[in-house]
Amino acid sequence: MNKYKSMIFHFEGADKTGKDAVRNLIIKKTGGNALVLVRSYLSNLVYAKLYERKIDVNFFFNHLTAASLRGDKFVVFTVSRDVASKRFIEHDEQDIKIEDFEEHQNAFLDYAQGLKTVGVETLVIDTSEKTPEETADTILNHYYD
Repeated sequence: MNKYKSMIFHFEGADKTGKDAVRNLIIKKTGGNALVLVRSYLSNLVYAKLYERKIDVNFFFNHLTAASLRGDKFVVFTVSRDVASKRFIEHDEQDIKIEDFEEHQNAFLDYAQGLKTVGVETLVIDTSEKTPEETADTILNHYYD
């Protein structure tokens, strides 16, 4: 019997913080009992703010809080600028400039802090010195142990 019950995770964070690498490990380690969404409600809110997009903020916020109430788990990934710079080069990042990285990351952290004030637990993980495997284990230990 798989020790991991079914769970939905929302992975959020700026580019090159490790979301995709960890997603695959979480799914594998839980034997498929985890649904992992990368860039969901929180990303819509963050990028609408950063790029001045006109969205229905209440729609995304209400769905985010409803997801939290039903047991979905929110994780925000961070990484140091130095490590992000290396990852940008390794992955030939084209979607964001390293000069904009900190603004993006800070926007996610600001929202994560704000969500805590309304009762939405958001686990923040710095992947600067963790392998994807260690990060996945940190998440699983946090939510399953």
